[in-house]
Amino acid sequence: AELIKSNSVNRVVVINEEGRLEGIVTSWDITKAIANGLKKLSEIITSNVLTANPSEPIEAAARRMAQHNISALPVIDREKRLLGIITSEDLSRLIGG
Repeated sequence: AELIKSNSVNRVVVINEEGRLEGIVTSWDITKAIANGLKKLSEIITSNVLTANPSEPIEAAARRMAQHNISALPVIDREKRLLGIITSEDLSRLIGG
């Protein structure tokens, strides 16, 4: 919650020591955790994360986000190392200029 607040973001991507994707936690996950009295990251992390690869078209990533009603996709390489994240806010900037 502190990372989300201090960085003014809506999600935090969780990686392991090798930089590989472990999961994602959103501000909504934090809200639900507080309401349910959960305190551990392991209790709220989404580990089955939809992802994008750096060579796929932006349209494919946008379509996946819309189909699954999610606002971000971590971008990973073949070894599941995190390269970045594409968000609905990024897509809006691209379309809106």
